[in-house]
Amino acid sequence: MDLPLRNPRSSRFARLQGVKCAMEGRNLYLRFNCSTGDAIGMNMASKGVQNMLDYLRDDFPDMEVIGISGMHGI
Repeated sequence: MDLPLRNPRSSRFARLQGVKCAMEGRNLYLRFNCSTGDAIGMNMASKGVQNMLDYLRDDFPDMEVIGISGMHGI
C-alpha cells in the first residue's frame, strides 16, 4: 500500500520524508517524519498525519487511533 506522500488538502509545503513502524503487542506505533519548509509546521504536520490516518482507516476500518503527539525538531 502506498501512502499519499503529498496531500494538497493539508499543505502545499509539508512533505512526507518517511514512516517508521514499531509493534508492541497488538499496538502499532507509527512515526511520521516530514519537512515543512521554512515554517515550524506543527499544524501542517498534524493535519497531514490526520489525513494519512483517515486514508489508512479506509483499508483498516477497525483501526483505533489512541493519540497523536509529537514535535521532535532536529
